[in-house]
Amino acid sequence: MDFEFEDFVIREVGHENRKMQTSKKVNNVSTDVTIFKVKGFDLSFDLLYCRGGMEMFG
Repeated sequence: MDFEFEDFVIREVGHENRKMQTSKKVNNVSTDVTIFKVKGFDLSFDLLYCRGGMEMFG
């Protein structure tokens, strides 16, 4: 599905489950990551939407 915002087209291109570190230095937080590709007239970049839980892994 594509979304349009101003002069940009935003498309979801992937989904991953990652282990990440928080800004408070908590390691191995299980995180759902949705990856979007954003394209404009002369600009293109990836946008990550991350949702993490506090489930800890040793």
